[in-house]
Amino acid sequence: MSSDARHRLLWIIVAACAAGVMLRSIWKASRNSATIVAVSRHDRPEALLRASAACSGVSCASSVDKTSIVVFTDFNCAFCSKAEPALQDFIKRTSATTEVHWRYLASAVSIEAAKIARCSEARNDLFAVRSQLFESVRRRQAVPASSVQLTNGDCSSSEATANYLSKDRRDFAALGIRGVPAIAVGRTLIVGVPTERLLDSAYAAENAARSSRRTP
Repeated sequence: MSSDARHRLLWIIVAACAAGVMLRSIWKASRNSATIVAVSRHDRPEALLRASAACSGVSCASSVDKTSIVVFTDFNCAFCSKAEPALQDFIKRTSATTEVHWRYLASAVSIEAAKIARCSEARNDLFAVRSQLFESVRRRQAVPASSVQLTNGDCSSSEATANYLSKDRRDFAALGIRGVPAIAVGRTLIVGVPTERLLDSAYAAENAARSSRRTP
């Protein structure tokens, strides 16, 4: 092999290594960016209202005196699972003055989990059920029998449940949100893994805005 050929081969190897390092950096950055929390005031309040207008098949109680919280979840999303502790504590503390609307973005992998979650919303141990569902989907295992028993008979296989999940996907698309978990506290939209402090801040901002709207 001539000297020029060896130099060309060396440059090709160096360029390939540099490209590999760059691609790896981009890949890591894209994974890390999913944990970055984006907060905004959504510019289409009517879309948020539609997302919280349809209640679950279990209960449908709405009050203008409560702050609406819409939570979009995919049980096949690791970041959604990471958001659960802060979300659980926040909802538990504010349960008297908030109403939560659960929404599900179900893929082929998580569709059965989404159906069970939809049919279990009225239970006091909903977060325990959700934890089981996240773990089952992560491990690609069948949903635990203890969760299956919570489906209220034929609820999980009913046409109504399928329609609710279809509406969830349509509402999510209409909102133009990119990424999950997505949590709307009033008109404040949080995309990413939130902290309790961030949820509290959004809740306080929404209450202040509601108070100002009531002022003559």
